Amino acid sequence: MLYKLKTALPDPYYLLLKKHLHSRYFQVKYSSLFSTCHEVLFGVPQGSVLGPLFYLIFTADLPTTDHTTIATFADDTGLLAVHTDPIVASQQLQNHLNILEAWFDKWEIKFNQAKSAHLTFTIKHTLCPPVTMNNVPIPMQTDVKYLGLHRKQHLTWSTHIKEKRHHLNLKLRGM
Repeated sequence: MLYKLKTALPDPYYLLLKKHLHSRYFQVKYSSLFSTCHEVLFGVPQGSVLGPLFYLIFTADLPTTDHTTIATFADDTGLLAVHTDPIVASQQLQNHLNILEAWFDKWEIKFNQAKSAHLTFTIKHTLCPPVTMNNVPIPMQTDVKYLGLHRKQHLTWSTHIKEKRHHLNLKLRGM
């Protein structure tokens, strides 16, 4: 993080932010007991006003390709390949995932396999071949929730509408 801050910002700003990120400590409280203090060696202060800025600077050089679209919001990232041939679409996704894998490794970012899904949007009955990250297949799904919206494989809104109706019904009953 400090390397990227130093290359992105003038020295006075870099030095100020460096001081903000250094000499931070934490301890754990369990019941009425406290652990010893430990220095925070990585990351940014959770809930910090500067957190989103740090994230933007850190991911500004996230690799892109000509055949895929990468969509990021906060720490959610979506990767999209569009092609009439599902095999080509998967190859394009896999190529970009391989590039991202190297970038994650370089910057010591852990990819959360449990929060990942592979979804083929189509009105046909064909699916894209599976893709992997770190040689582990990304699970194929027919419905994913991304940025609060449910996306279905066959491009319908049924799951999203059903969930919103459920939430509205709960709010109406609570009145």
